[in-house]
Amino acid sequence: MPLDPISDDDRRTLEGLAERWKTRAANPDRAAVEDGFARLYREQGMEPPLIVWFDSPMAGMVAAYALAFGGKELERAGSPAAGEWARHSTPVPFERIAPPHPLAGVVHAGRLLPGDTPERELASLHFAAEDLVPSPMWTGHWVMKQAQIQARYPADPEFSDRLREAAVAALTDALLPADLREEAGPALARTPDDKDLWGKLVRRVRHPDHPARVLTALLLGAAEDRDGSPDDHPLLHIAPALGPWWPFDGVLLATDPPVEVHTGPHGRLHRADGPAVRFADGFGVHLWHAHQMPPSAIVPGWTAEDIAFAPEEEIRRRAEAELGPDTVRHDAGDVRRCAAERLGWARMVADLGLEPVAGPTADPDEPASSLALYDLPEPLFGRPSRVVVRSGGAHDGACLLVPTDMDDPVAAAAWLTGPREEQWMPDDVSALDMEMEDDIEHVEEVHLIGGQELEPFATEGAGGTYYLCGGGPRRPVLYADSEGGSRVLGRDLKEALELLAAEALDDHLEHEDDEEAEEIAAIEELIRELKLTPPSTPEEYAARKASARAMSTALTLIMTEEGNAYEYRDGTD
Repeated sequence: MPLDPISDDDRRTLEGLAERWKTRAANPDRAAVEDGFARLYREQGMEPPLIVWFDSPMAGMVAAYALAFGGKELERAGSPAAGEWARHSTPVPFERIAPPHPLAGVVHAGRLLPGDTPERELASLHFAAEDLVPSPMWTGHWVMKQAQIQARYPADPEFSDRLREAAVAALTDALLPADLREEAGPALARTPDDKDLWGKLVRRVRHPDHPARVLTALLLGAAEDRDGSPDDHPLLHIAPALGPWWPFDGVLLATDPPVEVHTGPHGRLHRADGPAVRFADGFGVHLWHAHQMPPSAIVPGWTAEDIAFAPEEEIRRRAEAELGPDTVRHDAGDVRRCAAERLGWARMVADLGLEPVAGPTADPDEPASSLALYDLPEPLFGRPSRVVVRSGGAHDGACLLVPTDMDDPVAAAAWLTGPREEQWMPDDVSALDMEMEDDIEHVEEVHLIGGQELEPFATEGAGGTYYLCGGGPRRPVLYADSEGGSRVLGRDLKEALELLAAEALDDHLEHEDDEEAEEIAAIEELIRELKLTPPSTPEEYAARKASARAMSTALTLIMTEEGNAYEYRDGTD
């Protein structure tokens, strides 16, 4: 969809709003948030809510659960506080929030938009606003997921008990008179843990609003509803300084944004020496390049022996003891890989006492340095892997995963680098179900484990993408499907097409009929036209597959958003 150009006036307004957003996000002010809510309510002729603050989503989650579902325990205990509790414990239903309710503009900023806003104009402004103020990384899935899990299955019971007691005390102090607080706390602590009730609570949480959505709504709609600039809209005081929150009848449970957020080179949550996201009360989430990790795998870090050789079930058990049940299902291998990356491949090699399979060899680029190749234990990736390690010099300890059939440390250190030759690229390979395209977007953002260049050049009908990897005169070809699987096809595009042609011919010959004969003819014509030499014997085919598989760990594909590795699939599906 082509986007409309943005006027200079609109751009200046967005830039001004974005600066105000960033200033308020950098210095969260509870008083400003409370004033914003009060203004929203009063403008609708309603009394402002009582706002109770908590330092983290975990504390807010505990308090919201106690408020929503603890009343029955007060009733069972015959507590005089039960009536007062019931008066405030009715949540504001998400689906019923609509104008003129004051929360409509907070939960759905889009409701501030004029109804006749052209879609292209809206999209243009939204993209421009997102460039100015991207959505904070900490508002993603794992922070709230861990808040819920740790509230139910605490990895650190002592910390959880302190946080739970403080959250309930803050709630009772705010909602109950002094003479009812002392006996209400123990009764609320007996509120049973119920999976279905937690599910309701999670669905009722209001997440921090996306900056671009708020800024676009303010620019297009807010100023029309009030006499003045959108700079003074209550939403611009609330949204930048508010974490997850829960609205109840006359009461609003609010949480602060985190006090620390750390990101890595891809802009995703990442930290090597502590939680990537930390809140004022100590609740935090540990992530390694966006992949959630058990805290002990980050600080102090697991030993090389445990990382390399612990059975998969033990890795899963240790991780779930800290992260909660069912948090590590099919990605125990990713936990292992990330723990190894956290320790470092050079440290893994040294601590495991691995012997080089080639080298040490003098490094021609750095006289004070030497290079050596090592085979890593197979459990690390679930298949063979090899790493080249530089020792001495300015880059001591630098490592690179390389193909397992490389036996020259110097050549391995230069893999996927060097001067690039002009790329041979055929015009049409549709006979192999490949469509050459420009401006390809895979179903999700991905990157290579070593950080080398990844260039999409063709697509496959079911949502797959073909990539050229790295630099240098030969660029291996990697295929990523739309369901989390990947496969290396050859050391360059010609090798990849030859392997694909051989597989396509075999597949068509197995089901030969008139239609298949046309497909076979098209593939054979492509082979002649491109001067391809597909493997023609089982031995040649096996050798091509082995050559591609040797590159598979060094070309591991990572989901940038989640930090998970694609599953390597050696077949053609």
